[in-house]
Amino acid sequence: MKKKTLLAAVLFFFSVGLIKAEDKSLKENSLSFDQLLKAVEQKDLKNTKGQFHALILELDDADIKTISFKNSPLSLQKEFSKGGPGYFHGPYPPWVLDNSHYKYALKYPPQLQQHEHPVAQQLLVEWNSIEAIKGTLLNEAYALNSRDSGLYQELVLLQNEREALKQEIGKFNAEVVAYNQQCAGQPVNQYCTNWSNRIEAWRADLTKRVNIHNQKVESFNIRKKELDNTMFSFVEKIRSWSSKIDLFIEKAREFLKDYTCTKEEYEQLKQAVKTACKTPESQRSCSKAQDCDTLRNNVAKFQACINARVAINNRCHGGDDPGHKEAIKNELIGQKNCNDIIKEKCDPIPDPAFRFIKFN
Repeated sequence: MKKKTLLAAVLFFFSVGLIKAEDKSLKENSLSFDQLLKAVEQKDLKNTKGQFHALILELDDADIKTISFKNSPLSLQKEFSKGGPGYFHGPYPPWVLDNSHYKYALKYPPQLQQHEHPVAQQLLVEWNSIEAIKGTLLNEAYALNSRDSGLYQELVLLQNEREALKQEIGKFNAEVVAYNQQCAGQPVNQYCTNWSNRIEAWRADLTKRVNIHNQKVESFNIRKKELDNTMFSFVEKIRSWSSKIDLFIEKAREFLKDYTCTKEEYEQLKQAVKTACKTPESQRSCSKAQDCDTLRNNVAKFQACINARVAINNRCHGGDDPGHKEAIKNELIGQKNCNDIIKEKCDPIPDPAFRFIKFN
């Protein structure tokens, strides 16, 4: 309101100066204070009866839409979480080709081919299925590569386009400021009219290009979200494939007696994993809604499962079983979440070695 009043006052006294400088006929046809104020507020030459040039509004570069990355994936495991140069998430083929479960299992088919036992033959059939799934996943991976990298290049172009539009809006607004300083409030003349027309033509063209850019941004944001969803689906397919491989490894290992411990030890350690990790009593997850005792109990359950998996992996598989290694990693993540909540919510556990000391 203060800005409008001040502007009106400046224009009023400016108009008075013009009136004094012009002849009587111009003075008689001049606008009143209220008319001039109304013309300035509406930025419309029609309201001035063609006698004064109105102010021209600047453009706001905030009207240019930006790329949205809301709800982008942030919680995937390390092997799926960060894209390489030129990708949002890819490249994708290594997710298949470098899969630790698959690479570990590769040693079993040659060994199974040496046996004519029905179990060995059935395991080879399962392996063929695993290989077929691998081929399907690789086809999807290469298709995702193309889709991801293409969308990433589009992002680069949109960002460059946005920056160019912002710079052009800055130049446009500088032109508007110059026009307003020289022409706003002046009696209508051909020079200012031509200048105003050029500015308004520029505004129309620039606004049109900003709107086109904004439409492209909206389309990009939709397709980026679709890519994220497809990527999540692809990750789940790989995890399902990995689980199928783990089952194959377990069966092949059992048939080939491929463990570095005795059969009795293996069965005992396997049962220990089942008890500590896979029974209803061993269920463990932490939330801020739980009390401190429950949280600490869950920490202990996570540790029991970790210990059981480490024991069988080290004793019977040379510490190299991909299923146990991945499971241990996930257990450690869950345990850390519990400890973080305990640290935030619960009092520290007293140190048994702590003693109060009296000072005389």
